[in-house]
Amino acid sequence: MMPASRTPLRLLLSLVLLSAATGSTLADWVPSQVFTAVEYAEDNSQFGRAVAADGEWLFIGQPLSSDGGKVHVFRNTGGTWNRTQVISNPAGANGSQFGRELDLSGTTAVLGAPAPLANANARAYIYEESGGTWSLEATLSSVQPARSQSFASHVATSGDFVLVGDNTANYNNLSQQGAIDVFRRDGMGGWFNKLLGGVSPDQVNAGGGVNEKAWIFGNDFDIFGEQVLATARVRNPDLAADSDQQGLYPSFNDTSIEGGIFLPYPGGSPAPIAPGVPLVAGATYSRPDRIALQNDGKGVAVVSFLDGSPSPVFVSASFVPVTRAPGGWSFGSPIPLPGSATSLQAAGSLALVLQNEELLVFEETSAWNLLDRFDAPTDVTDALAIVGEAFFIGAATASDIGIEQGAVHLYLPRVNTKPVVSLKGGKKLSITGPKAKLSGSVRDDVPGSRLEATFRDGSRTVKKRIRVATSGKWNTALSVPPGSTKVTLTATDSDGAKSRSVKVKILRRP
Repeated sequence: MMPASRTPLRLLLSLVLLSAATGSTLADWVPSQVFTAVEYAEDNSQFGRAVAADGEWLFIGQPLSSDGGKVHVFRNTGGTWNRTQVISNPAGANGSQFGRELDLSGTTAVLGAPAPLANANARAYIYEESGGTWSLEATLSSVQPARSQSFASHVATSGDFVLVGDNTANYNNLSQQGAIDVFRRDGMGGWFNKLLGGVSPDQVNAGGGVNEKAWIFGNDFDIFGEQVLATARVRNPDLAADSDQQGLYPSFNDTSIEGGIFLPYPGGSPAPIAPGVPLVAGATYSRPDRIALQNDGKGVAVVSFLDGSPSPVFVSASFVPVTRAPGGWSFGSPIPLPGSATSLQAAGSLALVLQNEELLVFEETSAWNLLDRFDAPTDVTDALAIVGEAFFIGAATASDIGIEQGAVHLYLPRVNTKPVVSLKGGKKLSITGPKAKLSGSVRDDVPGSRLEATFRDGSRTVKKRIRVATSGKWNTALSVPPGSTKVTLTATDSDGAKSRSVKVKILRRP
């Protein structure tokens, strides 16, 4: 929590920067469907604690049900999501919280049972879909249970790979270093561990288990194809013992996960690469909280900035683009967030951030922009999933039909919504020549938007038609008179709906 004396100024600064960074009006996502446990409902069972979706399939975890946890399977048929299967804990009512962690890719799902009260029961289960039914294919457990403390604390899958996190595993007498078990399909219906580096034959840990500063490796990670990014922290001896966290992004090489190793790091240190994210005023260190890959070359992260003296104090947070570069990763310009963020998901050109019980929707065109923001459902938790332009949002402590039975909300773009005009570069422009160059995008649910720019030239009103590409992008050069000119951009789509006007002030200097 920020000190009261600092909060208003920093929060106001974040809001101003966020507005300036986006330069766009807002789109419109609306609630469409609510999923509940219905006949499987129980009080305090937290339906919606985890959500995973891909293509036509949706998985929702109910980890605190009395029988050891359930996973509910829904399928999209003709635009409607219907429950087709309920998967019970294969180990029975052993308290392992089956369904607390989920991920889904194509016809492969990994369902985590992290057993926070009895780690000996912790497992991850691989299910495969055939003919519309999901069946258990493999049961995964820690290959080094003596070192494991939180197996299945996070899971991820892509193609033939499944990653299972153990974010507080101990190594070399160092506590809470963390590890990731990597499993690969063997082509004969089985799965096996595959070494990605480090000193252990089966697990990947922070700095290969030899970096005393690294810890809580794999608290969050993502995989796309054969590329992996994970978060970690490193102890910083320059800070107090209770605030010795420095954000790093470990990465595996992307030639092939099989036999892969950590990427080299300048100075000979193992694995992690430091984010090139400038610190904000008042911060002494940064920490990556969440990471999500869009594909094998791009991703996004949420980074917190903290002040470690005399005790950890949250300063601000940012949404940061991440792009693969030769020999490592590069970090784009941070977009400040209005508050701390607890969850992040990305798919295609969209990213969803949960912060302060508000959801922020970012879209990547030529750059990332804030597209929409709306209040999260009541009792929202940190479970998010994206399929196309549909968002699934978990509210595991919701009590609408019972005490903390939970729910999941589906949000869709409003049908026949108004076009949304985005302007690149901000709403104030200073030029020295006779023409002003403007660009941006138009987003709508129907094709064929017509964009016009309107401005005054002396006593004359000038209207110029601007061509919008099929991708929604547009650019133009406007001939403006000397002095100050206000230009209004308005889009009209094929069904006659008009956008909210976007105004830009152009100052033409002599």
